[in-house]
Order: sequence, then C-alpha cells, then structure tokens
Amino acid sequence: MTSELTFGEFERRGWEEVAGSYEQATKDLAIQAVEPLLDGVGAGEGMVVLDVPTGPGYIIGAGAARGASVIGVDISQAMLKVAASNNPGADLRHGAAEELPVEDGTVDAVVSAYGMPHFVDHGRFFREAHRVLRPGGRLAFATFCPPPANQHIGLVFATLNRVANLDVGLPPGPDVFRFSDAGVCEEELEAAGFRGVHVSEIPVEWRSAEGADDLIRQVQNATVRSRALLNAQTDAVMAAVRAGLAEGLEPFRGSDGMFRVPATSVLVTASRP
Repeated sequence: MTSELTFGEFERRGWEEVAGSYEQATKDLAIQAVEPLLDGVGAGEGMVVLDVPTGPGYIIGAGAARGASVIGVDISQAMLKVAASNNPGADLRHGAAEELPVEDGTVDAVVSAYGMPHFVDHGRFFREAHRVLRPGGRLAFATFCPPPANQHIGLVFATLNRVANLDVGLPPGPDVFRFSDAGVCEEELEAAGFRGVHVSEIPVEWRSAEGADDLIRQVQNATVRSRALLNAQTDAVMAAVRAGLAEGLEPFRGSDGMFRVPATSVLVTASRP
C-alpha cells in the first residue's frame, strides 16, 4: 500500500487484511470501552443501537445482553464475517460511517468504539448519525486520549518517531487525537445538530505478560497505518523498535511480571433533539 491510495482506500484494504488477527490482538483492551459506551447511550431493553465500525462485534453481544437490538456496520467484509461468527444471526451491514446503510430515524442510539481515527469525514459521520437517530436519540463514541494520559499509544508513537523510517508512502490521515478535545467535539457535533455534548475519560489499560513482543504483535495484527509502517522497516530498525519498546515498558512491569500501561481514552456523548 502506498500514497497512491486515498486514505479511505488505504483503510478499507487494511481492515480486510487484519480482520482475522484483530480480535486476538485487541480484545482485552477494546472491551474495556464497551460498557461505558452502552452506558453513555443508556442502552437497554427494546432499544435499537447502531454500532459503527462493529469490528468483531463486541458491542453486538454486550448490547444483546442488555436486551437491545444492535445493527453492526463495517467497511470490511472480512470483519463482518468475524462479527457474524461471534454473533450468529446478527443484523450486519456493509457500509461506511459517512454513508450509513440505515433508514432515517430508525435507531435509538449510535455508538462507535475507536472508529474516529479511521473515518474519512467526521462531519459526514456526525450528520449521518443525526439522520438515522430518532428524536431524543443518543450518540456515544470512544477515542484515544493523547499522551501522557494514554501512555500505551504514546510509547508506540514515541518509539516509532525516534527509531523508524517514517517516510514509507503512507497516505495523509486525520489527527488521531482531534476528538479528545472537548471544544472540537462540541463545535463539530453541534454543527451536525447534536446538543448536550459531554466529554469524560475511560480508565482503559493495556495488559500483557510478554511486553515488547506482544505490543509489536498488537500493532502488526490490529492496526492499519502503524502496521504498514512497521512492515516497511528493515530488520535492523525492527530490532531497535523492539529494544525501544522493551525499555519504555519496563516502568510498567508489576511485581507479578505483568505489564499494565494506561491507555486512557475519551468518551464523548451527545443527544439528538
């Protein structure tokens, strides 16, 4: 994949490639945001919830446990197959956040777990969420805090910036941390017609018994841009990346040998009048 691809094409191809490995690499971390997201929209009995991107379908199962019906939307056909395997009979639909395959005013809530850095046009996503929500419906999304609050992503980015070759032809992408800013969230959500914007933190953490090798596997098996960046490095650079991550992780090793690194995230909620 090179800069000849648009950001959207790059993302779509990348998620098709990592769909089979994503769940094992991220489940422990990703599921920590699921209940806060569902709490943020008040998901419960009889509600219809739209989950985008649905990924392996974590929110589908958790929503069903609350008595909600969840529609899962994803740009990756391969990821939808994983979600279907995890949630037999689920309502799964292929589509983009900027053009949701859902009728106007038919859902009670829209949730998105870590989708914001991967969407092409956030304003269009917000307008689409507003379109499909019933009056009084709610939107909630989780996204990354910037370092130092999120030391997990901070360590990865700092190590790559220090030792890796960053000029590998990646297409330009959005600011990963843009929607951790409460002012930005309020401005853009209100422009799309939402009100009552609220921003809080979720105390997520990355946990591992293996350390640097496990973190590299997570990047290689569950990301798109960082995966492509790593795959373009020489063996010597990868050795330096591994050494840098190992050094950076050491302060987070507990007495039981487990590494626990804060991956603090932002929860943003808003209502459709």
